[in-house]
Formats: sequence, C-alpha cells, structure tokens
Amino acid sequence: MKKLTNMIAVLLIYLLGLIQGIAFTTIPAAANFLTSGAGFRFTDAEYGSIFLPMIIGAIVASFAGGALGKRYTVKRVLLVGMALSAASMALFAFADLIEKRYLLMLLTMLLLGTGFGANITALNPFAIHFFPQKGSAAVTALHSCLGIGTAIGPLLWVFYSGRYMWWADPILLASLFFVFLFLGIFFLPASAKLDDSGSNNESNRVLVVGAFALIAFLYGIIETTYGNWSTIYFHQVKGLSAAEANTLLSLFWGSVTVGRIFATILSVVMEPKWIYRFIPLLILISAIAIISAVGYGLSAAVMIIAGLGCSAFLPLTVSFGVQNFKTNPTLASGLIIGTYMMGYGIAAEGIGILHKTEGISFSSLFLIVATLATCLILLNWKITHRFE
Repeated sequence: MKKLTNMIAVLLIYLLGLIQGIAFTTIPAAANFLTSGAGFRFTDAEYGSIFLPMIIGAIVASFAGGALGKRYTVKRVLLVGMALSAASMALFAFADLIEKRYLLMLLTMLLLGTGFGANITALNPFAIHFFPQKGSAAVTALHSCLGIGTAIGPLLWVFYSGRYMWWADPILLASLFFVFLFLGIFFLPASAKLDDSGSNNESNRVLVVGAFALIAFLYGIIETTYGNWSTIYFHQVKGLSAAEANTLLSLFWGSVTVGRIFATILSVVMEPKWIYRFIPLLILISAIAIISAVGYGLSAAVMIIAGLGCSAFLPLTVSFGVQNFKTNPTLASGLIIGTYMMGYGIAAEGIGILHKTEGISFSSLFLIVATLATCLILLNWKITHRFE
C-alpha cells in the first residue's frame, strides 16, 4: 500500500510541475486577446503592468515558503500553492463577466505568481525526497516537466480560443489544480525529509546556500535577457522579421526543454557537477556570438546553444543548494527560487528602463550577459569543488 501511495505521490508531483508550466504561460499566450477590441481592450501599458504583481508574488512566496514549510510542513505550502494557482485560473475564466477587468487581472496575476512560487519551492525538495540518490536528475526532470508545460500553454490557448471558448482553458487548469489539491491531501507525505548525515556544520551550509542563491540571481538575469529581449534584438538590431525573431525564441525555449531532458538522463550515468560546470560555457559562447551573428541561420544556432546552456542550470542549482541544506530543504529551495525571480524581475523590467532612459544598446546588454556568464563559470567551479 505504501509503495502505491508513493507512486501516486511521485506522479502527482511531476504532473503538477507540468500543469504549473501550462498555467504560467497561459496569460502571456492570451496577449493579443487581452489587448484586442474583441477581448479585454487593455492598452500595451496595462498589459505590461499586470506581470509586476506576478513577479512580486513569486518572490514573496518563494522567500516565505521556507519558513512556512518548516513551521507548517512542506505539504501545506504545496497545498496552498495549488489552491492559489487554481483561484488565479478561475478568476481569469470569469474576468469577462466583471466590469473592472484590469483590477481583477492584477489580482489574478498576484495569485498566479504566489501560487507558482509556493509550488516550485515545495516541489523541489519533494522530488529529492522521493529520489534521494539521484536528486539532481529528479529536480532536472521536474523542471523538464515545467518546461514542457510552458510549451503546451500557448498551444492549449490557441486550441480553445480558436473555437471561441477561451474561458474553457483556464477552467480546465483550475479544475486540474483542485483535483491535484484533493489528491495531495491524501497521498503526499507531510514533510520532504532528507538524510542529513555527514553534512557540514550549519554556518558552512548557510554560506553554500547563499552562494547558490547568488548564482540563481545572476542566472535569472541571463535567462530573462534571452527570453524577454532577444526577439526585439533580432528584429530591431539584426533586421530579421518579427516572425523569424519569434521562431528563434521558440528554438531557445525548445532547446532549454530538450537540454533538461538530456541532462536528466546524463545525470544518472555521470556526476551532475560536470554538467553544471560545462553548460555555462555554452551561455558565454552564445552571448559573444549573438553580437556578431548575421542572418537567420547563424542566429538560430546561437539561440539553440544559449538554450542548451540555460537548460539544466537552474534545476542543478536548486538541487545542489537543497542537498547542502538538508535541515530545511524548503528554505534552501525558496531562497534560490526567490533570488532567481528577483533576477527575472530586474531583467524583465530594468532592461527596458535602461534602454529607454540611459540609451544602453541591446548589443551592450549581451556583453553584460557574457560578463555574468563568466561570473557563473567561476562561481560554480569554486562552489562545486566542495563536493570533491
């Protein structure tokens, strides 16, 4: 009976990662609908501003999740995260019936970000809990599911909106979150307990987790620069068409997901620290090459290399951080995800401000990315030497 319960719990964790990924990209996929006359009629400024509550919610939930997980158990953090994600999708589904849609969407995005932060913070230690001997592979596989979900989200939106029933998409997701919430109550263990034998002393563990949090922060800036700004760079600076620039972004995210799947398999047969040491070199190569790349073909190769470089970096950062702070894995997970989201927020909002007010070129931004990638290489080589 216990074996069956564990199998259901493992399936629940990885499917929840998939559904969370779908929910995370559902509203960005609805951008044209939200700004169109047939939809919510948001201005571009209103549409852009709704993502700020999501970022704030994700950061707060990630940082708070660790303390709450220790006091109220990791399971409760995950259950609350599922409830918040379900509520966000339900609000979005019925937003069309409410007059003040903009205010409602701000609340929707706050709930979505808070649910996302709580869920990812709790899911990471749960993955290691069930696969303690292959923690890096387990966390990378979880983030692979998340990545696959982010790719499915826009496709699911196109499917339902093309049939003039867009509201069915968020209703489906809200229903799945509620079903998973119900199953989680019965099948998830109360805590994500990790074997703490042989660990370093407390001060050393805090120092190591802090280093991984810094790495996650720098990585958040790098990934978001590619994810949010590369299409504008290729279109406005490199002269590619908007369609070609969007295709390059799809190649980036596709290679991120493929790279995570490949890294999951590779982590089973080799030490994950070698993957962790190698992949930021690909980020550095892509950041230098993207400035001189000419034409669609070379640009596509650069974005694939960038995606492979980004692929397993965050999951492995989380995995190493959690496994080096086993006394409170949720705190380590929340700290790393929270600092990653801070990097995401700085790049998502700050780059536009720097470009507009200070006149910093997009080419200069990728030089900054190259510098940050060099920092990642030095930091993760230094920190992974502790594992030898």
